[in-house]
Amino acid sequence: MTAALLPAAVALPARRGVGLARVVHSEWAKSWGLRSTRWAVATTIALTAVLAAMTGFDSLVGADGYGHSLAYLAGGGLLFAQLPLLVHGVLTGAGEFSTGSATTTLAAVPRRTVALLAKVITVAATAAVTSIAALAGAVALARISPLGQDLALAVDDGYSVRILGGGAAAMTLLAVLALGVGMAVRRPVIAIALMFGLGLSELALMGADGLAQWLPGHALVTVTALPDFLDLVASMGETVVGPWASLGVLALWALLAVTLAAVRLRRSDV
Repeated sequence: MTAALLPAAVALPARRGVGLARVVHSEWAKSWGLRSTRWAVATTIALTAVLAAMTGFDSLVGADGYGHSLAYLAGGGLLFAQLPLLVHGVLTGAGEFSTGSATTTLAAVPRRTVALLAKVITVAATAAVTSIAALAGAVALARISPLGQDLALAVDDGYSVRILGGGAAAMTLLAVLALGVGMAVRRPVIAIALMFGLGLSELALMGADGLAQWLPGHALVTVTALPDFLDLVASMGETVVGPWASLGVLALWALLAVTLAAVRLRRSDV
């Protein structure tokens, strides 16, 4: 009987390895299957649009107060619109550990670095798509607002690309940072409170710019600022981290958080 079954056993196809592409596909499907992900995306887009629309009706300040910039008006609300994506990043990193389902995930993907990288790619892609959609919607609403006819958007003005592109990049990096913090801390409430503090650090430390510029919240404020504001701050001699450099600082924060998450993931049983 064993001899009869041997050819069939030998003919069975070899088991395919758990590659990164398959894990990313699984994480993407799992993430978008959660109601919290859909709510985070929808809330971010809606909040950015609402803030842009409200600003567009600000007749007291007028177009002069916004530098006649459509990009600045659209990106001005990202500091607060980032919060739903921060929650999404934290829950993606900490959610499975708080519910105990991480055991199943790591059993299916024994290579823990691959599992972590798949989550990073999924969160970054979700945040990038959400940020671009949010900014596009905000620009459209700002254009049709009462101030819209006095606002301009030009790719060669030196700051519109920075505000829109840099704003989307900062939102993406902040979401990845939140993922790393969530996976390292593994307690959603604590991780969310920590990320809110980091994301809004520029507001909390407004009077201590020398310190605030090295924290994650500085990037989103700086890349979405008008040149006049940046020149004013630079003239005070307190800021050495410019808009694009602030994205580099934020990227280092995200890398540090993901590295700490990887270390804990590899050293712990679950």
